[in-house]
Amino acid sequence: MNAADLAARVQTLLDAGRLDDALAEATRWTARRPGDAAGHLAVAHVMLMRGQRDRALLAAERAHRLAPDAPGVLGLLGGLLLAAGRAAEAEPLLRRACEIDPLQTEARAGLCGALMVLRRLRDAAEAAEAGLALCPEDAGLLQRRGEAALLMGRAERAVEFLGKAALRDPESLEIARSLAFASNYDATEAGRIAAVHGAYGRLLTEATVAPAGWTPARVMPGRAPPEPMTIGLLSPDLRDHPVGRYVLPLVRGLDRSRFRIVGLAAHRADDAMARALRGLVDDWCDALPAAPAALAQLIRQRNVDVLIDLAGLTSGHRLDVFPLRPAPLQGTYLGYPATTGLAHVDFRLVDSATDPPGGPATGPERLVRLDPCFVCWRVPREAPEVRARDPGPIVFGSFNNLAKIGDRAIELWARVLAAAPGSVLAVKALGLRDEPTAATLLAQLHSAGVSRERVRLLAPTERYEDHLAQYGGIDIALDTFPYHGTTTTCEALSMGVPVVSRAGDLHAGRVGVSLLRAVGLEDLACGDDEAFVSAAATLAGDAARRSRLRTELRGRVERGPLGDERAFASRFGEAVLGAWRAEAGERAGGGGP
Repeated sequence: MNAADLAARVQTLLDAGRLDDALAEATRWTARRPGDAAGHLAVAHVMLMRGQRDRALLAAERAHRLAPDAPGVLGLLGGLLLAAGRAAEAEPLLRRACEIDPLQTEARAGLCGALMVLRRLRDAAEAAEAGLALCPEDAGLLQRRGEAALLMGRAERAVEFLGKAALRDPESLEIARSLAFASNYDATEAGRIAAVHGAYGRLLTEATVAPAGWTPARVMPGRAPPEPMTIGLLSPDLRDHPVGRYVLPLVRGLDRSRFRIVGLAAHRADDAMARALRGLVDDWCDALPAAPAALAQLIRQRNVDVLIDLAGLTSGHRLDVFPLRPAPLQGTYLGYPATTGLAHVDFRLVDSATDPPGGPATGPERLVRLDPCFVCWRVPREAPEVRARDPGPIVFGSFNNLAKIGDRAIELWARVLAAAPGSVLAVKALGLRDEPTAATLLAQLHSAGVSRERVRLLAPTERYEDHLAQYGGIDIALDTFPYHGTTTTCEALSMGVPVVSRAGDLHAGRVGVSLLRAVGLEDLACGDDEAFVSAAATLAGDAARRSRLRTELRGRVERGPLGDERAFASRFGEAVLGAWRAEAGERAGGGGP
């Protein structure tokens, strides 16, 4: 048997699910031929299939030392390094694989991924385009091209590429996830959001295999909520991340005589926020990547009554455990502005501003409203004092991520600048570190009628306090549309900067309505384009109101419903108890999935 035969034999065993036999075949080869890269490459493939990425990486590194220019080795090692968060090391290996074999589509897709992580967005798009010129039907390259387009603020193009990828490979979970995720930045129709998320939910459910003897948990008909109730918070973002900042006041404020909290951390971070959260919850456990069945067992062992996802379809999520139903009641909250698409998620926590009663349905979850506001935000301890604006032109600003700055937002902002002569626009986003991407944004603004001298591109900052201090140079923040900011709006308000928002019909485009109502700025949550332009231009011309808001807004955040953690935590607890009672009552009446 030669190396090609070995690869074919191992792949046949892997396809049949015989992972132990595949590993035995590969290790026998390496024992007989330790200097042959083929055996180590086969071991790496098997370890990857077993979910043992660290061991797969070691085997791939051995293969690379023995065959430094083998495209298959370069591609696999580069992909493993990328998955391990080592994009800078992965990029040259993946590039070399493409140079040696231009038809290595997986390596080229990996190269695009590495370039996106490194924020070389134009390079990523061009790498995908080069691959599509050779393999125009390749679903992986179409996916990467779409993801690069989204990061560059081209949501319509992103959805176009990802839609094509989904047609080419309708069974791909990752492509379905990327399409659903990107649609939030472009879609204004509930039916479209429901369709793409529903497709993802069905694929994920089909892919999740229950272990032998597993019994899904259920809320028994008529059963009263447990006392105390154990709530499991499952997220890759229980760390120094916006989700962590919103969760902190929740876990501080929940009544521990009525609720226990289990932190299910799907990350390796050990930063100050992770340590603070770990010290506040009743139990903290590792929910790092593992088979869904193993995670389900871990959750079951913790006697979790209500499992709440805090990530939705964002990177690192663990929605794959929900079809197993390890907890009687399951919900989603906070980390994602849309449905999960999963029938196994019973409820979604929102409010009446983000999701008005009688509004369009986008998913299977029951909507549970945390009125008057679905989040609690505490002014960060790193926040510098609010200072008066220095004399100068009116500065409108946006610190939102570049994916949210699409054609609709640019068109609205251009109209605002035209209505406020002499004003300028300051934009800050990580994607603007990439000079070609920054040039593209400037060109888009210029096409919309905004000259270069009226645009300031702000450099990213390393320290959070420096980021917050940059709001000191902003008079008025302009929200993005159709996907609003959340944390950026809370930060702006905390720093005395009013935000003007254009309200849409879906949750992603109504978060600004909720946050502005919570600080008494309902008039800045505008129902149409004309009202948005008028509100921004009017505020720009009202120096007295801007000055008053600059001194008042932090206090409004701290003392209003947005910052009242005790009241928020009480509402949250009652909402979860209400969701339990609703499920128990519905099942008693014969309803429910």
